[in-house]
Amino acid sequence: YWAAEILRDRALKYAEINKHDHSVLTFSVICLYHASLDCYLNETLAGSASRLEKSNPDQARRCFGIQKESLNPGKISKFLEAYGAHNKIGDEIREHLDAFLLLRNVLYHHSPETRPFNEIPADAEKALKLSAVPVINTSWAALCGHLQVLEWSRKSLRDFLDELNRALQLPSLFSDLSFLGWDHHNRHLQRD
Repeated sequence: YWAAEILRDRALKYAEINKHDHSVLTFSVICLYHASLDCYLNETLAGSASRLEKSNPDQARRCFGIQKESLNPGKISKFLEAYGAHNKIGDEIREHLDAFLLLRNVLYHHSPETRPFNEIPADAEKALKLSAVPVINTSWAALCGHLQVLEWSRKSLRDFLDELNRALQLPSLFSDLSFLGWDHHNRHLQRD
C-alpha cells in the first residue's frame, strides 16, 4: 500500500509540474492498490485459518480455499460471507470496489491492439464512468491513465477497507498513520 501511495504522490506532483491530467504511473498505482488489498485479505484469511485449524477444520479449509483465489469480485463476496459481513458493506462502496478490481484486471491483461477509439471494454467503461473521467477521442487505455481514475481507485479501496473494518469491529487502517512515519515520506517527496 505504501509503495502505491508514494507513486501516487509522485504522479500527482509531476502532473502538477507539467500541467497534465494523466500519468503513466496510474497503472502501476492501480496494480499496487490491488495487490495490497489481496495481501490484506489473504493475511486475514491465513490468520483465521491457523486459529481455526483444530477447533473448526472445515472453516479453516474454507479460509485457505478463498485465500488461493485470484482477487476479483467473487473472492470479495466469499471473503465477506465467510466473515458474516456480506450485508454490512454498502451497495455503492461495493459497486466501486468491484469496478476497481475489474478495471485492474482488464488493464493488467490488456493486449494492445488496433480498435476504434469509441470501443471501450465494459469493465473499463464502468470504471471511467464512476471516476467521472471525460471521455474524449483517444484510446480507452489512455483514458484510464487519467488522474481522476487514480484518485477514484484509491478512494474505492480505502472506502471498502474502512467499511470492512467497521463491519468486523476493527479500527480503521487509515485513522492514525503517524506511527508509520508517513510525514517523513511526504517531506522527502516535497524535496524531490
